[in-house]
Amino acid sequence: MTKQGVVMGLDLKKNTIIISEETFVWDTNTKFFNEYASPITVDKIKVKNWVYIEGVAKTGKPTAIQKIYLLPKYIPHEEKDKYPFMK
Repeated sequence: MTKQGVVMGLDLKKNTIIISEETFVWDTNTKFFNEYASPITVDKIKVKNWVYIEGVAKTGKPTAIQKIYLLPKYIPHEEKDKYPFMK
């Protein structure tokens, strides 16, 4: 699954993030990127940032994030071609 949304909450100790009122988790295999698809560290992500995620939904559990991209703003459909990772 993929999703673009705003970070509403972040718990670095529990590896959880709330994006547009939905809770997600990450682990040691999760990769963090900026809008140019260059690697970053999780501490660059802050509440109120826009992000794009790729993850795996699991029934009864929060979605596990595989990749998360820090975005400069909300990316409308007509601008998604500027960001190759947005399918």
